[in-house]
Amino acid sequence: MQPSRFLFLFWMGLLASDGWHHSGNEPVASELLSAYPKMLVIAMDDLHPNEDGVLLKTHQTSTSWTGKQPAFEKILNPRAFGEQSGTSFEHVNPGVFTAMKTNVGVWDQVQGEVVVDDQHARSGKQCLQVAGGEAASVVLTLKDDISTDGQLIFWAERWTGRAPFRFRIEKHTQGKWIEIYNGDKRVSVGRSFLCRVKIPLGDAHITQLRFSVTSPVNSGVLIDDLEIVSAESTPVQQGQEINELGFARPFGDHMVLQAEQPVRIWGTGKPGAEVVINFPQAKLKETARVNQNGVWKVELKPQPVNRIGQTIALSSGGQTVEIKDVLFGDVWICAGQSNMEWELRKSTGGQKAIANAADNLLRLHNCPAGARGGGVIYGDKQMEHLWPTQFSEGTWRVAANASAADFSAVGYYFAANLRAELNRPIGMINVSVGGTPIESWISRSRLSSHPTLAKMFDGNWLENPILDAWCKGRASLNLKRGLAGECDLPRDEFGPNHSFKPGFMYEAGIQPFSSLSIRGGLWYQGESNAENPSRTKIYDLCFPLLVDDWRASFQNEDLPIIFVQLPAMGRANWPVFREYQRRSLANTRRVGMAVTIDTGHPTNVHPRDKKPVGNRLAQWALVEVYGRSGMPMGPLFKSKSVKGASLEITFDFAGRKLSTNDGQPAHPFEIAGSDGVYHPANATLVGNKVRLTSRDVPRPVHARYAWSAFPEPKPNLVNSDGLPASPFVTEENFH
Repeated sequence: MQPSRFLFLFWMGLLASDGWHHSGNEPVASELLSAYPKMLVIAMDDLHPNEDGVLLKTHQTSTSWTGKQPAFEKILNPRAFGEQSGTSFEHVNPGVFTAMKTNVGVWDQVQGEVVVDDQHARSGKQCLQVAGGEAASVVLTLKDDISTDGQLIFWAERWTGRAPFRFRIEKHTQGKWIEIYNGDKRVSVGRSFLCRVKIPLGDAHITQLRFSVTSPVNSGVLIDDLEIVSAESTPVQQGQEINELGFARPFGDHMVLQAEQPVRIWGTGKPGAEVVINFPQAKLKETARVNQNGVWKVELKPQPVNRIGQTIALSSGGQTVEIKDVLFGDVWICAGQSNMEWELRKSTGGQKAIANAADNLLRLHNCPAGARGGGVIYGDKQMEHLWPTQFSEGTWRVAANASAADFSAVGYYFAANLRAELNRPIGMINVSVGGTPIESWISRSRLSSHPTLAKMFDGNWLENPILDAWCKGRASLNLKRGLAGECDLPRDEFGPNHSFKPGFMYEAGIQPFSSLSIRGGLWYQGESNAENPSRTKIYDLCFPLLVDDWRASFQNEDLPIIFVQLPAMGRANWPVFREYQRRSLANTRRVGMAVTIDTGHPTNVHPRDKKPVGNRLAQWALVEVYGRSGMPMGPLFKSKSVKGASLEITFDFAGRKLSTNDGQPAHPFEIAGSDGVYHPANATLVGNKVRLTSRDVPRPVHARYAWSAFPEPKPNLVNSDGLPASPFVTEENFH
């Protein structure tokens, strides 16, 4: 037999499902490959030693070879049709190809030059090269079992700095092609695969992906380590291998699971294996199949409140993993920046609270950041934490002196209030990180859907003018060694990773827990967005997106979220910011606010007295979530009306009547006439109203309260429950 004929028959033998047989010199497929979505018939004429091409045709019904049939469409080198065990292009012979099977589907060269390159790679020795010189494109036809509700992720390198350059990715969904990625300015030039491209898919109807490149001769784009990650492929426990049997990151001994809501549990295992989740105390036993990404997931029926520790066992292949002392109660997540992160041990009265912290029905899950945004240059260890899945780690702990001391003071006082009023376990998860702006806590896909906020993803975020200069400057300092090429720096097409980067803290802090059922969220953030009017307006656009994003992520459209209005501090733009926060209550349902204008410090951005903050967050929760009596928050401006020379202000949440917390006249109020000039006003309290007058304003039009960065004297208007009134201004165009 001639050498090329031997190669051909050997290759056929590997691919055929039940062998090949001969009729004369003509090979015939007795059964087509069932592994492909479309059946393939492969045929050849007699070969000569230097002819090793084969003809490839899509064929649905016939099982016979028909000779030199004109319908054959593509020529394929048989050595290039190797199946990959992964998506790193390692198990395919290098060179030009027209079709290539991988674990996610079949790649077809459509036009131009597309090759498997053995001179460059991010991992292994080979990558995919979509070459230039003309328009080149390759289409990936996805296998039927590939989930496209998550993300497309790969590493990319631009192989030229010259024009013209064009790199686009499109999805084929419901009969049409739609562009999902423009990499013209996002993929960096270099030889180190600097860009990790992450593209939200979120579309279960995607059947194909098309990669297209136009660039000068001898250039193009290199792609490696491509994967399609389903939405349920949530990061697992720190250091856990993908095939290792175990529970995902949110789970552990001493945890609290949300009672009276669906119980979602997930983890990892060997792809294709069956796992059994046994919950003997609740008489529940469920089985699940580990998907191709090594993830299993089950949803159990809602469970009642349980104050006695229980065990949940996970078994597969003779191995069992358990989580013990699990309670069912209410789970709350704490997020934001340093004032939420601020530890109980550093707060006013913290030592007394720590001494009394022991409570078996209060469980704390603290997730300290591995790379905080302090004024330091990151070392290698911090750089390693700049992957979202590696950013933080934590464990569930029973509330005690040591566990409470390092926990968020605001979160602890909130939980302690709930425990004092409710006979049910409380679990607190703290993922807050100092300095983080609001845009880092919102998913990339949600930000990208907004016409203004999508501009945050125009190129490298460190050079983006829409983002805050302080955040970019601090991040550049932290990342100095990586930016100088002195160490590895995790990055993607939007620039290097950092906790201040848009979308990063959502991936690192919110997403890992988002499949859990929870009772609600606490949000104390704003200092990094309150520095100037333009950033304040960005916050105003971001906050309703954050609320919607978290509710979608936690699969609860009624998820309550309670935020802290910024306290008093001597920063000029803070009154405007606080007003944006107050007005957000009218635009976002089931959202509460804790007023803290009576706390704060003129120069210290970290006021130490966190107990009033936690107490007021808890008050809203107790009234609005748990149905307790009382006022959920302090008085809020409702309406105004002119009464001759006075201006009458009506408040919501006044309770029985308005009063002051020091017995003095209510202050500081101001009123203005049509000239817009404000003057101090005298205030008379009448039930839920305040009547304002000033000899300097005979015809008042507008009023404001506590409208300065650090109001003096300290604002004193409260409701019948002693909760302070929010600052406000009645003007529509207050900014």
